[in-house]
Amino acid sequence: MAIHEIKDHLSSVIAELAETGEAVEITKHGRVVAILVPPPAAGIILGLGVRPDVRTPTVDDLRWNADEIRDMFGASTFPK
Repeated sequence: MAIHEIKDHLSSVIAELAETGEAVEITKHGRVVAILVPPPAAGIILGLGVRPDVRTPTVDDLRWNADEIRDMFGASTFPK
């Protein structure tokens, strides 16, 4: 959609975006210069996408013991 069309019909473009959920490419002289997208879906936790078939990790799932830290980074994070 050309910039001048967006400018003249922004409220209807936003209403259509909200209804369809489809992104709108904004062009200038036939070249895409921006993309208008709907907001992310609700249910995002700490950047982890939440899906109904996947269990959300608990705080205990995200805690590592000294052996796991050593395996990940090659050294203990605890000073001796």
